[in-house]
Amino acid sequence: MNKIYRWRNIPTENAGTDRDVQQINTMQEELGDIEEKTQQVKTLMSRMADLSHYRAFNDIDFIIEAIGKKGYTGSPALDVLPSYEDIDHERRDKVKEYIYCLTSWAEGKELEDAVSEFKASENLLRNIYIHLGELDEERKWLALCLTKTLKERVSSPEDVVSEVSNEEFIVYVYNTILGREPDDDDLQLRLAELGRGKTREDLIKSILESKESRKRMLAEVAKSIKQSNGE
Repeated sequence: MNKIYRWRNIPTENAGTDRDVQQINTMQEELGDIEEKTQQVKTLMSRMADLSHYRAFNDIDFIIEAIGKKGYTGSPALDVLPSYEDIDHERRDKVKEYIYCLTSWAEGKELEDAVSEFKASENLLRNIYIHLGELDEERKWLALCLTKTLKERVSSPEDVVSEVSNEEFIVYVYNTILGREPDDDDLQLRLAELGRGKTREDLIKSILESKESRKRMLAEVAKSIKQSNGE
């Protein structure tokens, strides 16, 4: 069995619940023994330059071409380059364009449909579709791996939160702040609040300021004090 990949910004214990990782790992299991040259293309993604580096997009384009060919020539294919600074907004938006284009191709979306939805990225879409070529399971798996790698490097907390439904969001907030799942009444109440226009930020604030949250935080502080005193 091939190694199931983990992602640098996802703790091992959470990787099994990440939908992108689940899809990638399921595809990998279905593919069975992946050819060495395909595995080598996957390995390129860990060698990609930090997105703040001036050569980062050259590396992304190289990997996309390698996915289309299911291999590459030349050694070394990529240099491991140092990072310099946080990625700026312009570069972040460019990476998100790549994510959209790769996702559109992996979903089997027709090129012209993808172009009509995101006209501003027409040139990039056409280039990526040409280089990736015909959709098959190995290329799709590699494209999804690259997409996930880019997401992990560029996604802000706001991006991650925006990708889940209101119900999922409420469950995560309750688990994180209160250490429990919301009961049915809590869930319906919070869904109704969001439906009436309450922002997710305000919902987090109201739960943080709740009596239950304050009591739980005080208990955690007391626990830390006891531990520090050796009790």
